[in-house]
Amino acid sequence: YYTVQLVALMMGLDENTAKKLGIMAEEPDNIVVSADSMVENDTWLKGGLQQKYHALTGGYHGIELAITAYALLKTHTDDESLYYLLHRLGDCFAHFDIIHDKEGVTHNITLQQYASAVERYLNENIHQNRHKEWIEFMLIANHTANFEGKTYKEIKELILPYLPTANQNKFKMYGDIQKSNCFTMGHTLHSITSTIPIIGTSSPDGIYDRKDIFLLYIGYMIDYIKEKYKNNNLLFKKEEIIETFSNMIENNKSDIEEIFAQKIANLNSKNVDNIYISKKYTLIKQELDEFLYFMILELRNKIIVL
Repeated sequence: YYTVQLVALMMGLDENTAKKLGIMAEEPDNIVVSADSMVENDTWLKGGLQQKYHALTGGYHGIELAITAYALLKTHTDDESLYYLLHRLGDCFAHFDIIHDKEGVTHNITLQQYASAVERYLNENIHQNRHKEWIEFMLIANHTANFEGKTYKEIKELILPYLPTANQNKFKMYGDIQKSNCFTMGHTLHSITSTIPIIGTSSPDGIYDRKDIFLLYIGYMIDYIKEKYKNNNLLFKKEEIIETFSNMIENNKSDIEEIFAQKIANLNSKNVDNIYISKKYTLIKQELDEFLYFMILELRNKIIVL
């Protein structure tokens, strides 16, 4: 919500447009009632939506980014689609396995380059009348379904050679194990352990703590907004926006969303003395996470074969 709004404002978009984009990007996780009130959405619990909205496909980061980029820029440009695709763009980064974080990422590749890679694949392999249908198939990523005789897992291997060269292309997304209705445990175990002091690991969704990954995402969000709005009247250049986010994260290890909200208020020329931040995560949720963690450990073998 705050991240996308702030990027949009720094690119010179008006307050209402920036807020709309922020609400869209937040929707799959939380329905925004107001700046200080959000109601949790449950799309992360629903097979099919876990893949389509949250990129929990078990595929490759580069493939999910390319599919999402093409959908955003070419086939799914309506507002209804943006309510999940803007979120999915962020989850392409938040939801690849954190074990890859130490491997480093390749910069200086644009969102348009990834979209163009999918376009080349489609033009060479899929009839034009079925391009949007194929994108839908890849977004849902049902491992047991097929499109023109090929499964999701087979297709993702075929697309890889079309992608621009980047170290992160083959980073594995969470969600490899699906039930028949596409339900997956995704990154549940990693997320739960991160809330328990005795375990203390990083959380996939703690994207602000994964600085290099977060800044890469910011760059692609800038690419998208610039392309969608054909906006050449940037308040800040792309490099300046990324550096600003980098400094905010580096200098404010906690309450980063409050810092973003204050920056948004500043850019909108509003009083920043009273900034209200919706608290998305409660103590009750943490206690539930601890219970689920130990339950998952006990039932893990059964879960895997569901």
